[in-house]
Amino acid sequence: MKNYLLSKGARDQMGERGIGDNELQAERKAASADSPAARYSPEATTPFVYLGVVVSNDTIYRLSGLGKRTGILGPLAGAAAEVTDGTSRHALPRVLTVVGALSKKTSAAAFVVTADGELARHKLDGAIPVRHAQAQTIRFNALVRRSALSHPSGS
Repeated sequence: MKNYLLSKGARDQMGERGIGDNELQAERKAASADSPAARYSPEATTPFVYLGVVVSNDTIYRLSGLGKRTGILGPLAGAAAEVTDGTSRHALPRVLTVVGALSKKTSAAAFVVTADGELARHKLDGAIPVRHAQAQTIRFNALVRRSALSHPSGS
């Protein structure tokens, strides 16, 4: 990376320490790798676009169609995410078997339910969004379990 692309603070730090930009980048990468808890902390904002929610500071917020927070859904503790089984249908009549086979459409829905019963539903159209939602469901439920372990209810 060219020195003129770096911020003034990074250039000053490189000058003071007598290192190049590659060494500075390697040090920053090593520092971020040393603290994996910081990357996965519940205090960080974690968007789950295909579930229609974002998690920030142990609170679940709804997402609008534009990816903005629209309102609080509820606390992270005790929440769960699910994706319904996708239903396949043909977008065009199966008169032409080749076109009919290629025009399959998959639809499903993703749900996030909080412990107090609040529900967020997100419609999914297409096989790829359904797969992404299934992967995000696993990540979301793991985040809920991790949060429960880091904040036990007895303390």
